[in-house]
Amino acid sequence: MDEITPSLNLVTVNGRLSWSRVNGTDPIHLKAKQVYVRAGELLIGNETHPFETDAEITLYGNRKEASLVMTGSFETGNKLLLNTGLVKFFGKPRDRHTRLQTSVYKDFDTATVETGLDWVTGDQLYFAPTNHQWQHSEYRTVEEYNSQTGLLKVNQPFNYYHYGDFTSSASKYNGVDIRGEVRLLSRNVRVAGSETNEEWGGNILTLDRMEFDGSVRQGTTQLDNVEVVNCGQKNTFNAAIRFEYTGAKRDSFVKNSVVHTSHAWSLYITASKSIQVESSDFIGAKAVGINLNSIQNVTLDNIFVGDVQKREWTGLD
Repeated sequence: MDEITPSLNLVTVNGRLSWSRVNGTDPIHLKAKQVYVRAGELLIGNETHPFETDAEITLYGNRKEASLVMTGSFETGNKLLLNTGLVKFFGKPRDRHTRLQTSVYKDFDTATVETGLDWVTGDQLYFAPTNHQWQHSEYRTVEEYNSQTGLLKVNQPFNYYHYGDFTSSASKYNGVDIRGEVRLLSRNVRVAGSETNEEWGGNILTLDRMEFDGSVRQGTTQLDNVEVVNCGQKNTFNAAIRFEYTGAKRDSFVKNSVVHTSHAWSLYITASKSIQVESSDFIGAKAVGINLNSIQNVTLDNIFVGDVQKREWTGLD
C-alpha cells in the first residue's frame, strides 16, 4: 500500500497488506470503518527496519454503526481494527520521556529538559503534575527545541507549576525521583479514531477464534513505537487496545508505544496469556488506565499511566 485511501467501509485482509517504502517521504493513510485481519497479515515496518515515514490508520463511524459479527451472535464492536491473523506495526524509535531540569511556573511558555532528545516542532507532549493537585496535567505542542541546551518552547503558556531540577531527588526520597515527567505523545505510525462529539473512538481487538470449518485462527499483534489516539468507546469494555481470549501463540506485545486521549480504558486484557507490555505510556484514559482480568503470564514493565480522568456515567447512553 502506497497511498492515502478514500474512506472505505470494510477492509478484510486474507493475504498480506503492507505499507510500501517506495514513495520515500510521502505519508500513507488507510481510512476505513472496519479493518478485519482474518487469515492474513497487516504490516507496517518490521523489527530490523522500522517504518521511517508517516503511516496512519484512521477508523471512522459512530456508536450506531453496525458491529462486525464474527460467528453466530458474537459481536466485536464497530470502528474497529480486528485481528485474528498477524498485525505488526514498527514505527521509528523516539526518545520517549525526560524530566524537567528546572521548575516551570504558571504563564511560562518555555521549559528546560534534557539535552540530546530527538524532539521536533509539532511533537505533542504531556507534562505530569508534581504536587497534590493531581488534576494539573498539561498537554502542549513543541514549537522549538534546542538539543544542545535543552531549552523547550511550547505552543501556549502553562497553567500550573511543575517541579524540576538538574539533579535527581532519588537519593533524598528512597530512590524516588520527584522531578516533573515529560512524555512524548507523538509517533510516526498511528492508529486513530475519527473525531466525533459522542466520545466514540476506534479500538484494536486481538483474539483467537474458531472458523465454521473447525479451523482455529490465533491472533498476534505486535506494536512497537506506535501511537494510538482518540480510541476507546464511552461506557463500554471497548478499550483503545484489547486482547480477549488470545495468547496461545505467545508472541503479542506492546512496546515503546503510547495510548492517549482515550474515551474509555487505554488497555484491556482479559482471558488471555503470554502478552508483553513494556516501556509504554497510557495517558488520558477514562476511569481506568489498564485493566487486567483472568490473565496468565502477562508482563508489565516500565509502564507509565497518567491523567486517568473521571468517567461521567450516563445510564441512558
